[in-house]
Amino acid sequence: MDHLCQSSSLDDHVRMVANVYDAHTAALFIRSAHSDVMELVARESLSRHFVQNCTIRPGEGLLGWVAKERRRLHVTRFDRDTRTLGIYTTDVKIRALLAAPLPEGRGVLMVDSRNRHAFPEKKQKILDDFAAVALDLWDARRCAMTLEFYRDFNRIVLGRRMSLMGCIISLASLLGLDTVVAATSVHNSGKYTVEKVWRRGRNSDRWTGRQFSINEGYTGWFFRKGISLVMKDFRGDAHKSFLLGEGEMLNRGEVLVGVVIPGATMSVVVIFTGDADVSAWPDELLDLLTGAMRVHAS
Repeated sequence: MDHLCQSSSLDDHVRMVANVYDAHTAALFIRSAHSDVMELVARESLSRHFVQNCTIRPGEGLLGWVAKERRRLHVTRFDRDTRTLGIYTTDVKIRALLAAPLPEGRGVLMVDSRNRHAFPEKKQKILDDFAAVALDLWDARRCAMTLEFYRDFNRIVLGRRMSLMGCIISLASLLGLDTVVAATSVHNSGKYTVEKVWRRGRNSDRWTGRQFSINEGYTGWFFRKGISLVMKDFRGDAHKSFLLGEGEMLNRGEVLVGVVIPGATMSVVVIFTGDADVSAWPDELLDLLTGAMRVHAS
């Protein structure tokens, strides 16, 4: 998920909420489809101490409580350190907090105030409606981005005939990932052979033809497991996360997509990695990538 959604309608909506409530801060947090973490997607704040790209986990703090219990929360005469909210780097001395859950527990919309000790009852109920509209705007934006991804996929990958490697590089560009490893492994050989490495727009021939044990690197892991997988939000040490052998210093990025194509006597693994915005990727991504490669390999 992109940390601040590039959606003017959603930004405008949160700005309107801030104005309606005369809020010190209005912020919208949304949980991605395959994560419990709620990420900040839009905010309007008068504070210089707002935490950029902050996240909230259900059950943690007041905003996490709203997400977990799926109940609106109104705190009057707020007397605790506002850093406990997880959105400020220092205590900004707010006086009131109002937070509403998004439908289906998808996130939280919150406002706070430094001017009043409570929000009127009518505005408390209205925040539920603002939260529902915010989710509709978010889902509409996601649908538009996914449709744009499908359009680009059809145009770039299926619009013309190309070699398998040409297809793979086009897929990497579509995904916004800058490194590709393609390798093959004969069944029961215990090794895999690097067919191609593509990095930052050019071929890296130093690895072509090199063999590694299937116990080495992410590439070997995919051959051993035999499953395709999308890995997002990597938080480990990239210098200890090798795509090939430990001495090769070919490292993974924050996002890694591994596609396994099994054959009768030999399997193929293609790894795409780098740092990219994954918010527009459809749930059927692995099937799309596999299908495209099979088409251009035939």
